Amino acid sequence: MRCAADRIFGGMTAVPVLLVLFLVFATGAQSPQAPPKPAPLRVGTTTKLPYSWKDVDGRWVGPAIMLWERIAQIRGVSYELMEKSDEGLAAGLHDGTLDVAATGVQISASAGRSIKFSLPFDAGGVLGRRAPDGSPKG
Repeated sequence: MRCAADRIFGGMTAVPVLLVLFLVFATGAQSPQAPPKPAPLRVGTTTKLPYSWKDVDGRWVGPAIMLWERIAQIRGVSYELMEKSDEGLAAGLHDGTLDVAATGVQISASAGRSIKFSLPFDAGGVLGRRAPDGSPKG
């Protein structure tokens, strides 16, 4: 009894099957692969109250950290926080060992020539006043 393949290929079903298998393996046909995941962003931070600090469990917290976490969530990027000194943050951004810095920083014109700053999220500062008698008051 002849099967449908015999009718289609004139009784030579083994040849087309072998040919198809050969073509699949010869062309390197593979299942589709997802593109490789990008490396996590390297985010530098430092203890700078009230913007960033470590809590009692050693986790980084503060408004700068919360803001960065939200940005990363919205953008769908992974990251690792890296503790640095103030000088280490600037150096890391300059030499490429850091991708982002998340903490309170003083924006200056000279730093702005080589570092791209976000818009300020706090216009704080230290307020001082004089006592009614003219002496400095903290």
